[in-house]
Amino acid sequence: MSSPLGRTAEEVTATMEDALQSLSGEERTAYQRVPAQVSYVQDWRFESQDAEGEFYADATDAIVASIKDASETVTRQQEIWLYRRYNYARYRLALLIEAQTRRVSPTRAREMVRWHERVGAALADLGAVETLNGLSEADLDAYSKIPEQVDFIMHPAFEDPNIEEQLYGESAEQVVLAENGRLTDAQEIQLFIQYNYSRYRLSLLADAQDRRLSRNRARGMMLWHGRSLAARDILVEANIALVKSMAARKRVMGMDYTELVAEGNIVLLQCVDNFDVSLGYKFSTYGCRAILRHFCHLGKQVTRYRNCFPVNFRPELEKSDFDEMQHEWQTEYLLEAIQEILFENKAELSDAQLFILQERFALDGSEKRRTLVEVGEKLDLTDERIRQLQWEALGKIRDVLETDYMQAAATAGSPAPDWQALGMG
Repeated sequence: MSSPLGRTAEEVTATMEDALQSLSGEERTAYQRVPAQVSYVQDWRFESQDAEGEFYADATDAIVASIKDASETVTRQQEIWLYRRYNYARYRLALLIEAQTRRVSPTRAREMVRWHERVGAALADLGAVETLNGLSEADLDAYSKIPEQVDFIMHPAFEDPNIEEQLYGESAEQVVLAENGRLTDAQEIQLFIQYNYSRYRLSLLADAQDRRLSRNRARGMMLWHGRSLAARDILVEANIALVKSMAARKRVMGMDYTELVAEGNIVLLQCVDNFDVSLGYKFSTYGCRAILRHFCHLGKQVTRYRNCFPVNFRPELEKSDFDEMQHEWQTEYLLEAIQEILFENKAELSDAQLFILQERFALDGSEKRRTLVEVGEKLDLTDERIRQLQWEALGKIRDVLETDYMQAAATAGSPAPDWQALGMG
């Protein structure tokens, strides 16, 4: 059978043998022990030019020896460093194996042997630490991903002695996204409580682990970290459409849709981390404001960059459209908020007021907006009475906007909305 290069498998093997002729018998034996594939956990630190020096400089041997000698008093930071060292050796070996499959080199073969030996030594060093001894490779990977500092948002429910049973007991409701990808208000509240309670428990265990290491505590940390990630994943998945929707409608000069989505996703994760569900606001309101504020900040950055690095005179570029864009973003945000208020009737409008707004502003999707007289005929009321009910309804909606929605805008430093332009002045 021929290879893609037109050579038979026997010819390829013969070529590899010729390339490795310079290896000694001992080197060949060690080379044959190197596996064909090595897995590792990606870490951005490994891309640094100083990574090898961090883990394998001359001084690191003394560091490893001191950790092994004091295995009972090892700190969690030292544990994590040992694991990263082990993972870095796997990373380097994986790169060499991949390169060797493309072109066989005796020099690379010797490097593979060296890094394979380092992987084994690093694994033995991990085993010398009592806390990590006995953990599977999957457990080691999970344990290494736990951040050194864990933050959380406190909630009054955490003081309930039965809170763990309520959230994770056999009778606890398991939140699953509906077919439309949305959460009910009750599900959203439950997930945020679960997320922050998991981080709260993880932070307590992490603090205790920093004082004295324990294998059982390490397993508990992995449990609560996994639970926090599970809750966060559902919250992100339920709100990812918010990012895509806003990115599709917003314009930031110099950035395309995919870049805005990437920026919005980062903000969404930060919002999940920082949202305080006990305040009573909907997460979509908080997240929408944060994403909008970030897009505005990106617009300011682009404008500032253009001022620092001006281009040749082009009239269409001389006038900044930032104010216009900010007004457009704010108007769209308020319109979305109004739709939410009407859909959930947060303003406690009467049936007549809801009907009037629906007919007057074509909220049912029809193209025609009814006049006061036409709506009055349907309700058997005068046009003046219809006008009064309409303004009362708009006033109630404005009150809800100012108390529940615009507080976040004021905190962000956004200008007051143009109520007249929205028809609510």
